[in-house]
Order: sequence, then structure tokens, then C-alpha cells
Amino acid sequence: MSVRMTSGFCFEPTFINLVLVEYNDAVRVFSLRECRRANLPPEFGIACYESKIRPVLEYAAPIWGGLPQYLTDEIESIQNRCIKILGTSRCNFETLEQRRAHLTVKEYQRILSDPTNPCNKLIP
Repeated sequence: MSVRMTSGFCFEPTFINLVLVEYNDAVRVFSLRECRRANLPPEFGIACYESKIRPVLEYAAPIWGGLPQYLTDEIESIQNRCIKILGTSRCNFETLEQRRAHLTVKEYQRILSDPTNPCNKLIP
């Protein structure tokens, strides 16, 4: 992940911009819309979202878990748009922030459990 500081000293991770570009990839969103248009059961659309879009939104999440709120909101809005396209309930999904927290804890535990992990030396 790369981070860029703007002239106004704003935090602007370019990786997040890449995530937004990937999401806007017409093929990914088109597949959700086609699931809806084909009147497929909601499970098909959810599986499509979970296999094509959510992995892009969560890629390297333990690394960039401490995002500023405005970027967290922007990424969360992508999930909300997908849910709206699918016509399913928001209650069926954890927020991406909750999922990032779980992924971060899981990664931390993985590092701690493996004494040969190079990152293990960096954790007090």
C-alpha cells in the first residue's frame, strides 16, 4: 500500500483510490445487476458480491486498518451500494469495518502463534 501526503498535509492512501477504481470496474458491478435482473435468488447475488467485490475491498485490510473515518465511510458506501443493487437487507452483512477488525485480530494471532514469523520479533 502506498500513502501520499498532499500539499495540505492530508492523508491520501493511493491504495484506497485503486480500490475505488476496481469497484467501479463495470464487469464487477454489472455482474451484480445481472443477478438482480435475472431474478435469481438473492443467494446468487450475495455469492457474487462475496467472491468478486468484497475481496477487493478487504485486500490487505490488516495493513490499512487504521484509516481515517472519511475513507472508511467511502469504502463502506461501496458495500451499501452493492446491497442496494442486490435488494437485500443491510442486516445480512457485517460492516466492512467490523470485518477489518476481525481480519486484523486473526492476522495478529497468526503472527503470535508462529515463532518463526519475522513479524513476531516486532511485537512486544
